[in-house]
Amino acid sequence: SEQTFTILPGAQFDLLVHDMPGFAIDSIGTVCTEVLDQGAQSGEVDGRMLLYRPNNAGSFDFVLSSPFSNPLSGTQFVQFNTFHPSLDPVEIGFFTANWLTIANAGTAAETGELVVYGQDGSVLLTESFTLPGNGRRDISVHDFGASRIGLLEWIPVRDSATFRLTLNRYLYSDTTPFGSVQNAVSLQGVKGSKQQLLTPADTRGLTAILEVSNTSSRAGQVSVEVYGPSGQLVIELPLSLQAKSTQHVILDGDLVQSLGKVEISGNASSEVVVTTMQYGRTPTAGVSSLYPIPAREALGEVSQGTYNTFLDQGCNLLVGNRTSTPQGMTVDMTRFDGASVLRRLFLNVPANGIFEFDLCSQDIQNVFGVVRINSGSSSALVSNVVRIGINETYRIATPVR
Repeated sequence: SEQTFTILPGAQFDLLVHDMPGFAIDSIGTVCTEVLDQGAQSGEVDGRMLLYRPNNAGSFDFVLSSPFSNPLSGTQFVQFNTFHPSLDPVEIGFFTANWLTIANAGTAAETGELVVYGQDGSVLLTESFTLPGNGRRDISVHDFGASRIGLLEWIPVRDSATFRLTLNRYLYSDTTPFGSVQNAVSLQGVKGSKQQLLTPADTRGLTAILEVSNTSSRAGQVSVEVYGPSGQLVIELPLSLQAKSTQHVILDGDLVQSLGKVEISGNASSEVVVTTMQYGRTPTAGVSSLYPIPAREALGEVSQGTYNTFLDQGCNLLVGNRTSTPQGMTVDMTRFDGASVLRRLFLNVPANGIFEFDLCSQDIQNVFGVVRINSGSSSALVSNVVRIGINETYRIATPVR
């Protein structure tokens, strides 16, 4: 089915996909958006898909968030992890599924090669196959075994062919995939980067693990610098990564019960993919929430994201500063109906630090809208909004970009 709607300037529209004609239960598919305004400029419209898994307790087992993305041409990567992160002795050996989806975004059949690398960069699988136009293939990466980490690489035969890679991780409440799903996250395929990348990390009642992969065909050095909220250097961790290898860095022991910012920089030999994986803990050290924050470059003077106070959600804006000088910024909030909630509120981010601002407390319950940040600098700040479910039943990190 198809639906056409109008978005007010600076505002947001939420489409309930499950209310659209033709929606079918227990099925898979694709939702595509097209901007019909001929005068629209690139980057003026952004969005994401959120999938809520309800439970019998009137809450949600998990929420998956997938930002809008254009399909990529050429080689792209995504990380996998079949460890179950629970520290509860009762849950030792619980099952973790990793499902990789490769979707052909073109109308003609395209061929590519999938390579699966283990933690040390060794090749676990090489497989070539052809996908029909608009077709997809789903691959069970957990078949390579439990308690493994690594990297997936998709190499199209034609450099101009476009694909979407998505990897969904599901944590089960049993040692087999026949139990219920406790939590889940979704990761998108990306290019390896040579640039300085930033990501927040939060150990205030949470576990923060940095997942770092070298996507280059050569070994390289990677510098990981962890800063406290006021910009103080907590620790510098030099990593030596073999080609296509992956390392996990547990941040809790150095960034203790604190919000922080992580900077990742490679050398000429390394291209990296980096994700901060955050785990909320139950009283018995199980997993209450799970959400990823991909590390990104600091790009653009003006960026925007969304907030949402439905379902008694909280939402915090996290802004990291990559520079050695304090950075001022203004924050605007616009409700879905176009009402201005905040207008040019000035805030300051410490040098090398990270700033947290409670967005949802600025507006009333059961509304949603857009938050816009103007930093006045094109390469200083990286921002995310973390939505928090009632009683910490879930957390979602969404990019402000």
